[in-house]
This record gives sequence, C-alpha cells and structure tokens, in this order.
Amino acid sequence: MDIIKVLSGFCCLMSVISGSSYNATNQHLDKVPNDVPSNVTKLILSRNLIQTIGSAQFTPFLRLKSIILDNNRISNVSKGAFCNNATTEIDLSRNKIGQFPDFACVGDVLELLDLSGNDLIELTEENFADLSVLEKLSLSGNKLTSANIQALLPLANTLSDLDLSSNSIEEIGLAFKNFPKLTNVSLNDNSIRHFADDAFLNCTSLKSFACKTCELDEFPVFLSGGSLNRVNLADNNITNITLGHLKHLPELRHLIVRGNYLGETALAIFQWPNRSNLVTLNIAGTNIPPTVLHKGAFDGFSSLRSLYLGLLNLTTFPDCTPIRDTLRTLDLNGNRLNQLSSEHVEGLKLQKLVINGNDFRSWRDIDGIFSLSTTLKSLALEGIRLNDSDRRIWQMPALVEVNMKRATLGCLVQEVDHMFSYIIVSTRTYCRKQPPLNTTVTKLYLKDAKLDCGCACWLFDKVVRVVADLSDIKCSEPTDYKSVNDMMSYCQNTTTGTTVTTTWITNTVITVVRADSYLEWDTWLPWTECSRSCNAGTRFRIKVCGAELLNCTHSLQITSRDIVIGYAVTYSNCSINRCPEDGTWSSWSDWSTCRVTCGSGIQIRTRVCVGPYYGGKPCPTVSVNDVRECLTDITCPDSWSSKPKADPEPAYTASDDRPVAKGIGSLAVMIILSLGVMLFACDAPTIRRHAAVCVQNIKQSRRKRKVKP
Repeated sequence: MDIIKVLSGFCCLMSVISGSSYNATNQHLDKVPNDVPSNVTKLILSRNLIQTIGSAQFTPFLRLKSIILDNNRISNVSKGAFCNNATTEIDLSRNKIGQFPDFACVGDVLELLDLSGNDLIELTEENFADLSVLEKLSLSGNKLTSANIQALLPLANTLSDLDLSSNSIEEIGLAFKNFPKLTNVSLNDNSIRHFADDAFLNCTSLKSFACKTCELDEFPVFLSGGSLNRVNLADNNITNITLGHLKHLPELRHLIVRGNYLGETALAIFQWPNRSNLVTLNIAGTNIPPTVLHKGAFDGFSSLRSLYLGLLNLTTFPDCTPIRDTLRTLDLNGNRLNQLSSEHVEGLKLQKLVINGNDFRSWRDIDGIFSLSTTLKSLALEGIRLNDSDRRIWQMPALVEVNMKRATLGCLVQEVDHMFSYIIVSTRTYCRKQPPLNTTVTKLYLKDAKLDCGCACWLFDKVVRVVADLSDIKCSEPTDYKSVNDMMSYCQNTTTGTTVTTTWITNTVITVVRADSYLEWDTWLPWTECSRSCNAGTRFRIKVCGAELLNCTHSLQITSRDIVIGYAVTYSNCSINRCPEDGTWSSWSDWSTCRVTCGSGIQIRTRVCVGPYYGGKPCPTVSVNDVRECLTDITCPDSWSSKPKADPEPAYTASDDRPVAKGIGSLAVMIILSLGVMLFACDAPTIRRHAAVCVQNIKQSRRKRKVKP
C-alpha cells in the first residue's frame, strides 16, 4: 500500500501530460511550485497548504486556461494574481477567502468562477464589473446576505449557472428579473420564505430551479417558467399547490416537492394536463391521503420513470399498472406495507426498489421481488425486520446492490441453522457445510444490522470483500455467553501433539458464543490446493478450536476490535514429481579456422540439443551445423586454380617468400616416407588439385633449410 501511495504521489507530480496539464494534488505544497512548465494549460494544486497567491503569480503561463486551487488554506489573493490572457476557469473553492479577489486581468476571458466554501460576507457590483463573459458562478457556503444579491447585476447578460446555496439569504427581490441567459439556479439551504411573482420575469432560458430547505411557505409563481425543466422545492413549509401554479410550467419534467405538507392539494398534480411530460415525481412525506392514490391515479403519466411515495402511511401497494412500461425506480420507504406480491409488480420492469422500514415480517411477505429478478439491480431493505431467510435473493441475475443497514434479519442463507468455527487464512475463509454462493451482488451494506448466527459463514465468505462498512455491524449480545478467551483456554489445554497458533484478525470476527455451546477441536478441514503442480509444492489444512452453536436463537456480536482465534495447521508435501523439461539447443560453438591458406574457403560451427528430461518435448527441428564462407588476403597462384590466368606466375625458387611455397598451411597433410617413402607437407586443397607442384615446393623448402633427404 505504501508503494502505491508513493507511486500515486509521483504520478501527481508528473508535470506535463501531452504538454498541457500539471497536477500536484495533495503534495503538502505551501506555494505554487517553480517547476510548472510555461506551456501548461491546466494547473491542478488541490488539497495543499497554500495560503497566499502573489501578484502576477500566473502571468508567465500564456496558455493557462484552467487554475484549480480548491481545498487549500488561501486567505490572501493579491491584486493582479491571475493576470494573463488565457484563463477561462478558476476554482478557489473551500479556502478561507474573506474578500472578493481581483479578476479584472482575466475579465474578458473568464467563464467559470468557483468561490464556494469560503468566508465571503460582502459583494459589490465593482467585483463583477469587469467580468464581461462570466457564465458560471458558485458562491455557495459563504456568509452572504440578501444585501449582496444586487451586486450580480453586471452579469445579467452573460450568467447561465448560479449557485448561492448555504448562505444567509432571506429574499432576492427582483435581482434576477432580467437575466435572459440564466439557466440553472440553486438557492438551497437559505432562509427564503417567498418569491415575488415576477422574481424571475424575463428569465426565458431558466431550466432548473432548486430551493430545498429554504423555509418557503408557498409555491413560487414562475411567470416566465415556460422553459423550466426541473423544480426542486423539497423540505419546505409549502401547504398548497394548485393548477394555477403548474400552468406556467408546460415543459416541466422533474417535480420534487418531498417533505411539504401538501395534503389533498396534491391532487392538482394528478389533474395537471401536462403530467404526461413528468419523468420524475417525488411526493414523499407530503401527507397525501390514500384516497388520492386510488386505482388508476397514475393514468396520464406516460413518461414517468422515477416515483417516490415514501412516508405516506400507505398500507396497500400503489397501482402502478398505468406506468408499468416506463417506471424504473420505485421508492416506498417508511410506509406500513405488509405485503408485496407478484401481482403488485406484475408487468413492471423496475431496476431499483426501495421498501425500507415497512411492516414486512418474512421473506414470504415480499415474495413479489423475485418476479423482478431479470431487471432489478438495486434493492433497499434498510431498517426492515425479517425473521427467516430466502436463498433466492442471492440468485437474482441482475441484482448488484443490496442495502440492509439497520435491518434485523434471520440467516441470510436458507437452511443454515448452525454457525461453525471459522478462520481466515491468507484471505480465504474456511467454513464447514455451507458452500459459497454464486451471486452477482457486489455491494452489500450491513451497517448496524442484527443478524442471526446462521448467516456468519456465508457472511464472511462473501461479504468481507465487498462491504466497506462491515466493521460497523453491532448485533445484539446474548446475556449468557462464553468469551473467546474461554475458547482459547480450552483449546490450548486440550491440544495433543499439535501446536496451537494464535493470529490477529481485524474487524470481521465473532467475539461471543453460546454458553451452552460445546467447545471442541473441529475436524480437519480439506487440504488446500497444492502450491505447485510439480517440483514439490506444499499444501496445508486447518483444524479450528471453537464451538458449534446449539439451537441458534440469538444474534452475534460483531465488533471492530481485534481478538485472537486458535487453530492448528499441518503442512504436507505434494506434487513431488519433477516438472517436464523440454529440450533446448546449446549455444553455438566457436567458428572453425578457415580451411584454406589462400583464396576462399569455409568455416563451420555446431550446437547440440540438451535434454529433454522428465517427459519434456524434444528440441525444435533445426540444423545442428552452421556454415559460412571465409576469405584470405592471399591470392592463390594461377597454376592452383582451374581458372585460366593471363600472366602465369614465375616458377618457384628457393628464395620465394610466399607462404605456400614455404609449405606453411592451416591444414597439413603428412606423408611419411619410411623404407623409401618421402616425408613432406602440403595443403589438402593443393594436393587435390596440383600434387606435383606441391611436392616440388616441399623439395625447394627443404634445400633452403639445408635439411638432408
């Protein structure tokens, strides 16, 4: 893991990516580094310790379009700090800036400015006077009040996206009355009680408006809301919604009024002529009486894909037949439903179903979810109480995510009524009797869940690799139990001939067992696979010292503290046969010496096949010899060659210095004269071609050396 961190840090410091991007995120920098290349176009210095931006800090970077300085400690930005002619995006979010910085130097090119999460308390029109092309502005999470809103007027002709969430704004008056390009407005988490009817008059491009948790006591009148696509007014104090409010929203596709006390007035939504445009409808917690959601209530909602009906005190499943072809998300959180049958979901193609906190008591009560097995990807059972199990939940082919936080559950796997001792060794979990499940689920959330003991083997076999918050499970503890120390004491005192090893296992361990459980050494678990298929590998098996729980009637306490588990391990050799070794060619030998003393000849080198051994394959079929031509620096006499010469060489004499004349060659043939046979030497090629001349040369050489015949 440390190596990964080092490599990550190194990657972050790579200064140039295609000559354009410099990223030094989270490098503990206290100033802009000096090694930034001059041709950089995007500079990322997020999550550092920078406190001050000096004057003309970014002037040298003539191509710099994007400056990202979020999550630093910047409190002082000098005048002219951002002076250059290229920067279109500046992110100074989540710093400590208390005074609006000077952006005049980039006013004619800056398009996006993020100052969210700072300490701004005052804005003036002068701050924005030079920002002639600014389109996106985020000032959320500051300390701005209503008095600051007028300062935005210089942006009226350019601003498209504005975020003023989480400030102290109580009203906006007519500040945005003539912002023709304004497209997205977010005023969440302020203290705005109402809007003037013409607050957004002439905002003809407005598509998204959000003012959730704003203390609104009435639905806004969007006189110029013809283009509005999304309205989020969740968690306010609105008590009335009428067709008059909705008539100005002919293009509305996403309506979120969750958490308002609409009551019967919500009927206007179901009578609205343009309801066929709605894709998302969230009316959770709006105190709508069940009579509003009568059979056929969703007639006319022909485009609806996401429906949120949580916290409405529903006792019967809503009739979704009119929207069964389009509906993909259904949220029924916190109602009083006690039955979800296949008839309720017949024909639905749901991908996400939320039934948290209802009155179901058995998997049989929610049997209908299995009718969605081919489409359902996400299932939320948070806070639910089920006292049995159904293995089918883990066999739904499309299911990826299951949320069981705060749920009280029986065994997660059917027909498991005993939890046996287990141990995690080398990231593997050993568990008796319960085979692993072949499930598609990759995200299983069990925070604060209470689980029956029978689920433990499966739980640790599968979930430990996919659940980030498993260590947060806190299950009820039986009043009478034996601690793990009791188990260890027993195991250490009863082992015979095998050393008990203790190991530390973090987070995913069971710390208590039933007092009437029978402590014993478990039987040996099966051998692991051999570490090698040949050449003497090793394998091991484990015998756990623990308890078999009797009459599984209590839950387990699963905590995040470390404990010890006792087990015995025995090792065995395996796969002792030698691995097959294929034959391989040796290296080439050195080249032989050239076989002539004049003219051209040949050289030869060879190699051999080594092996094969133990049933391996023979060497590939290739030549064992290699031949090449060799040349000398000496020209052979004409009389030695089969080719005619224009000028024959003179006869050899005793003073002739040519090597052949002296009888010196690379390959000598010795002819021994014994009992009348003469001894002389000559080159083999010469003998083959001109034996007589060769003999003559030898005689001349012998006379020169005064050797008697």
